[in-house]
Amino acid sequence: NNSSSNNIPPLSPPSSLSNLNNFCPFISAAERAKLRLFQDQFDNDIFPKVRMYIMNTDMTQEDGLKKDCLNALSLLQSLLLKSTGTTSSPAFFLGQDHFTIADAHIVPFVMRWIIQLSHLKNYNLRKECEFQPLVMWYDSCLGRQSVKVATNISDETIMKAHYQKVNLLALASQQKHNK
Repeated sequence: NNSSSNNIPPLSPPSSLSNLNNFCPFISAAERAKLRLFQDQFDNDIFPKVRMYIMNTDMTQEDGLKKDCLNALSLLQSLLLKSTGTTSSPAFFLGQDHFTIADAHIVPFVMRWIIQLSHLKNYNLRKECEFQPLVMWYDSCLGRQSVKVATNISDETIMKAHYQKVNLLALASQQKHNK
């Protein structure tokens, strides 16, 4: 299994540490902690509330769930703004000029939420003035080629996946009820 026999050069470490820093910027322990705490807060405080509102079909709960959803989106936006030290247009998380794992973690959710809220709840997140910093952050993430490629999915495909999930959840609930 000799790499010279198939003309593939062996991997070598970067020639200098500065080149490595340009490729993969190191962040401090405090910044890593902020990233982990942000992701935990997103997973536990923000995502569930937005998901509950999007998945809701009980109109008696609609207003309360919408309020919880909008509060969760406000929290997300305030965390992004706080992390960058600005009050209007967040850069990437932590105010860095580079994309962080926190950005990569939430971009796919925000993409789906923009589409699902519009299609299912007639709520256009992009047009809501109170969420313009969140939309600006999302658009700055979309400016990255890797994000463009990863999120190049049509609204129809996202909604089809949503309805498939809803149908699977309904089927599972029905099967559980029948047992």
